[in-house]
Amino acid sequence: MKNYSKFIELSNKIIISNFNNELLTEGLIRSVDYDFLIKKLKDLFYKYGKSIRIYENVTPILMKIVKNSFNKKLYDEFLSLLRICGYSISYHYYDFDNSPIIGEPSVVDIFSDNYEYMYLNLIKKFDIENYGGVPEYLYHVTDKKNVEKILEIGLVPRSKNKIEKHPDRIYLTDSLEGANDFKEMIQFRFSDNIVILKINSKLLKSIKLYYDPTFFENEKSFEESEYKAFYTYDNITPYAIEIINEN
Repeated sequence: MKNYSKFIELSNKIIISNFNNELLTEGLIRSVDYDFLIKKLKDLFYKYGKSIRIYENVTPILMKIVKNSFNKKLYDEFLSLLRICGYSISYHYYDFDNSPIIGEPSVVDIFSDNYEYMYLNLIKKFDIENYGGVPEYLYHVTDKKNVEKILEIGLVPRSKNKIEKHPDRIYLTDSLEGANDFKEMIQFRFSDNIVILKINSKLLKSIKLYYDPTFFENEKSFEESEYKAFYTYDNITPYAIEIINEN
């Protein structure tokens, strides 16, 4: 499976390198690695005489855009490049307000003069399944206001509970240490009322896990990490869940 994945990844890179950005209209079945997309982004903006700043290792890819950098053609090529590389804009925010706004900015906002800098957070779109087995215990962090309902109906992937634009998922980790890292990140960005839930996977009928590309650049970094971050599209029954950490 690993060799097949590497073959797909290499094939995608060859396809991208042989086409101009204007012609990239078809989606791929796999997201390319971060360093490859970063190079393509820099090349694209350089072609138009524009500069961008890319912060690596802060979030997957965080871009800082100066106002009036985009014209329609550049923006169309930018979106096309994201699509063919298997990425999307998960959230954005402005220099005057650090509150993240889910999804990509509107076309009106992109060409607006109402900001000096816009920040775009880019994430991988495609799933890479975890083939290492399901850990006995999984951990999930959520806002305290959600706990009562979770203990009643379980964890259900829902778009209204997410902090980025992506398919509905439940985010999990295989260690309490990892859960605390997630908790600190969410408290810093969104809410102070965060709770950690512990899930006994042996009480689940089945669950399929995918590695979370927000925290790992590729499968190798995922495998070498001290703890693993996953997501799932499966419902998690309430009787497998217990609260282990409250504010």
